[in-house]
Amino acid sequence: MNQDNIDRYVCTALEEMRSSLKTLRPLADGTYIPKQVDVVKGTLFSLIEEAQTYVNRMENALEQEGRAKSVSLTIKKLKKERKELKAEIAKLRGDVEDKGGNLPEEQSNRFDYLEEYDMF
Repeated sequence: MNQDNIDRYVCTALEEMRSSLKTLRPLADGTYIPKQVDVVKGTLFSLIEEAQTYVNRMENALEQEGRAKSVSLTIKKLKKERKELKAEIAKLRGDVEDKGGNLPEEQSNRFDYLEEYDMF
């Protein structure tokens, strides 16, 4: 596709298809000039391909937008779940300390690791 077609829309291609069809004027006996029919047919084929390209791009953009929304909702859900888990960890740590105990070194390091890499 050349640079001139970047700002074109499906509606423009469809309007040109309609315009091409209007140029076909039957002769007095109801027939058409073969050369004129060939030109219009060629124009219509290229405009149909152009319209298909625009529609494919539009569908692709809509699909990507839908995926982005889905990912965003998943991230939001996971952040909420993570926040709840961190609160539960803090509560459990407090419960252990209230009972006068300490977490085993291995368990304590796991929790510290989560806090150290708190990127979200």
